[in-house]
Amino acid sequence: MVFASELEAYHKYVAYAIGKGFGVRKSKIRKNDKGEITRHTFVCNCEGYSINSSDQERKYEKHEVRCGCPAFFRFKVENGTYEGVLVDMAKAGIGGTTAYKYLANEAGGSQNLGFILRNCQNFLQYGRLINLFWRDSLSKFDYDCFGDVMVFDTTYRTNRYSLICAPFVGVNHHRKNTLFGCAFLLDETANLFIWLFEVFLKSMGNKAPKTIFTEQDHAMAKAIQIVFPNTQHRLCTWHIEKNANKNIPHLYQKPGFKDKYFSRLMYKCKSEDEFETTWRKMQEEWDTENNSWLQRLYDLRHKWSSAFGRDIFSCGIKSSQRSESTNNVFQQFSKKTSTLIQFVHYYEEQLKHIKEIENQDDYSSLSCECKLFESKGWLCRHALHILNGNISVSAIPSSYVLKRWTKGANAFEVMSLGAQDENTIRIAKKNLKATVAEIASYNSSVTMTNDASDDDNNEASLSEMPILDPLRRKGKEPIYGKLKSSSEKKKKNLRNKHPDAIKIKLVE
Repeated sequence: MVFASELEAYHKYVAYAIGKGFGVRKSKIRKNDKGEITRHTFVCNCEGYSINSSDQERKYEKHEVRCGCPAFFRFKVENGTYEGVLVDMAKAGIGGTTAYKYLANEAGGSQNLGFILRNCQNFLQYGRLINLFWRDSLSKFDYDCFGDVMVFDTTYRTNRYSLICAPFVGVNHHRKNTLFGCAFLLDETANLFIWLFEVFLKSMGNKAPKTIFTEQDHAMAKAIQIVFPNTQHRLCTWHIEKNANKNIPHLYQKPGFKDKYFSRLMYKCKSEDEFETTWRKMQEEWDTENNSWLQRLYDLRHKWSSAFGRDIFSCGIKSSQRSESTNNVFQQFSKKTSTLIQFVHYYEEQLKHIKEIENQDDYSSLSCECKLFESKGWLCRHALHILNGNISVSAIPSSYVLKRWTKGANAFEVMSLGAQDENTIRIAKKNLKATVAEIASYNSSVTMTNDASDDDNNEASLSEMPILDPLRRKGKEPIYGKLKSSSEKKKKNLRNKHPDAIKIKLVE
């Protein structure tokens, strides 16, 4: 049995003893080095034996009740409370913070508990699944293609367990979201982020992104610096705008501040000097020099202002687009889900939906009423006219060149089979690299051989070729003879069979 306090344990055992017909008294107490109680034993009032008195004459007779009764009740105290209370509350779906507040209230204040909130959370974590990351083979394939830029977000939580949902989001060739994986986290410490990023990096073949967008978090920034030292770390502008509305609403909600200065500092400054000048003007006009939140934001300016990121690869996107659309997906889900299993199913459905949209974009981005591409598989003259009029297009997009009409149509079957799972991808890539190397080697040797043989043949032909005088013929007018009969043709064939019978006259 588990009790919230020593007094509750004592009263519970007394009630049990009365029901059984015996009394209770407190017995041995064990304490730690700090003087805190770690064990306490309650015994029956008949436990043990009385010590015999001296031979001196007693003044009165005392009724003896101790007869060595073995009944006792012993409980153990850990961290100033009873661990079973936390276990039972966790089984009932009560989080660590709520359980801690309840125990603190029962004990008359948190100072009487003998442990802090972090101790309570650590105890509930022991022996339980607390951190999780997963991705499938299709996500790995997408990361190999589009993993140069990634958005990592930790603003979503599940309802029942209050775990942090942290998706890894990328951008595909249609500038739309694609999912590289997802994680569940208990908290947001630097050590936990280091663990997650190391697991993610290992699962992706140790290929780090060129650029990663995150929210403004010191622990996350520290982990990125350790695990992704060569990756450009940029702050998500969507989160910055959201935090600005929360921390400086008296300024951010005024168009004169937001449009003229804040948005300009984020997106429109083209140089560092322009940024510094605009920032000073903002301080002078709106008296923001002593604003602590803006000062912290200024210290991180190289991570969020366009003036400091013009040479950083970002696929030409704004991180706000990625996070806002992802936020809509996961916020909608957080209202529906109650278990991790449900979340995984929902995540897989969203991934499937993303792939369906990608396929539609691959084949339906340039559609014409004549439906020539849909029916025969090549672009019509109307679509080609549109492409020719676009100066940014220098070639037909690969999505409109069906593999079945290409010279190497059969070769793509290997890649299709290779995309089934992680092992098939590895096999396909391994053999593809070997094939490319062998073809390159062959082409190189053929080129060298052809060059050498051409040089030798040219030299030999020039030195050995005899130079003869041209034949001299008397000019004659063309003679148009009649058509030969079948008998004449037979005679000619006969002469061809017996060349010795034919006399040849050479013309000089």
